[in-house]
Amino acid sequence: METHLQHAVERVQLWRDLVRIEPLPAHLAPTDENWHALMHELEPLHERYVTEVSDRNWAASLELSAFLWQLCRAVDAKRVLELGSGFTSYVFRRYAEEADHDVQVLSIDDDDAWLEKTSAFLRSLGVPDRDLTPLHERDEALVGQFDLVFNDIVGAIRPAMTAVAADHTKPGGVLVLDDANRVADRRSLLTAARDHRLRTYDLRPWTQDAIGRWALLATDSALLS
Repeated sequence: METHLQHAVERVQLWRDLVRIEPLPAHLAPTDENWHALMHELEPLHERYVTEVSDRNWAASLELSAFLWQLCRAVDAKRVLELGSGFTSYVFRRYAEEADHDVQVLSIDDDDAWLEKTSAFLRSLGVPDRDLTPLHERDEALVGQFDLVFNDIVGAIRPAMTAVAADHTKPGGVLVLDDANRVADRRSLLTAARDHRLRTYDLRPWTQDAIGRWALLATDSALLS
């Protein structure tokens, strides 16, 4: 009975929150052809990652990974920050390899052991594993410097890190939060968006996976003009 009540409350909260969330502008959305092509390219490595390194239910989904790669292209990202490391550490570095300009990718994690797992996975693919940084060594001078920030840090600190992610997003940049299906995470982005005067956009059409996870994006008006 308590579980049914909790689910009912969460559905009401979701409905109220979705009123504040807009459809993603077309110029930021991937075409079906591009999105499926990226998923097809990433699928073998993603399957390897969720088999050998992480659990499928913990790792960023294939759908989200493909979307993030396309989003980097759409915003022509030159500096990328991810809070939490894992398969997306490869995706962002793969984008950096294909870009026709220099791209800095910085991955920050509060788990040193997981950073080493990420490093080992990148090395196994022949991808440079530089700029994997423990959270306590985060450089405050980087606030407001990133074109794209992705908050997928694991555990109870994630909602608190959403404000940090927003602080590190430059004007005209984009912030993406995974697991927006969870009330605390979704509300953390809506709060950060309000505090930083950002607009929030629905990524469910491209990021909702088989277990119901989906992502949100926040940005200011500069990117939408």
